[in-house]
Amino acid sequence: MNIYIDIETIPDGEPDLSGLVDPDSIVVLHDDPEIKVDRRLKDPAKIEAAREAGRERLQEKRREEAVKAREAAVEAWRKGSLSPLAGRVLCVGVAVEDAGPVVIMEDTEEATLSKLEKGLARYRDQRPRLWTWNGGRFDRPFLAKRALRHKLYTLAGICRIEKPWLADDLYQVWGMGDQRAKGRLDDVCDLLGISRDGNPIDGSEVLDRYLAGDLDAIREHCIDDVRVLQLIGREFRAAGWLE
Repeated sequence: MNIYIDIETIPDGEPDLSGLVDPDSIVVLHDDPEIKVDRRLKDPAKIEAAREAGRERLQEKRREEAVKAREAAVEAWRKGSLSPLAGRVLCVGVAVEDAGPVVIMEDTEEATLSKLEKGLARYRDQRPRLWTWNGGRFDRPFLAKRALRHKLYTLAGICRIEKPWLADDLYQVWGMGDQRAKGRLDDVCDLLGISRDGNPIDGSEVLDRYLAGDLDAIREHCIDDVRVLQLIGREFRAAGWLE
């Protein structure tokens, strides 16, 4: 029983900006010790003008530094979507054999993973095998650890591939052990003539679409990822690469 899986993840919570200064709140005073004025100036008006220009430059510099600090914090938060310690599963795309893919996206991660666990458990006695794209390094470990977070022990065991479950990574099959044989899913699809026209977004857009409330685009993206996994698996079997 071949089961194809793809997950979409996002950072958990919101970026923590509480310890960072609001750039607009930064005001540099005229007597700030970092303001430097040319000592050769003697005219009070020129000294004052130079001090004001220095104050404005210093204020702009500090505001730019504050903006960069906030941007760095947000970027670090965004990268949390790649870690089960800082991210969470937003949705899971699943397809069984040649059946059309479905997407599990509930109101909470726990509800999503619980539904996935119940669905997968039905295939325990049918020699189940999970298929992913780079899932050995990402999807399955991420799912297993987040399942453990919610005490969904059955799902954690399935994703860790405990008997009778088996797993194969189509990405690893594609590589054939050649470490240079890297390839994005879209690139392999292009090579094999598998259209991605039905995919509305790129994987890098998932978080932004989530923040914008465009969950339909994320669902369609996840469905299309699973669909092409099925088609790639079919091509690999036709070539005798898979059972």
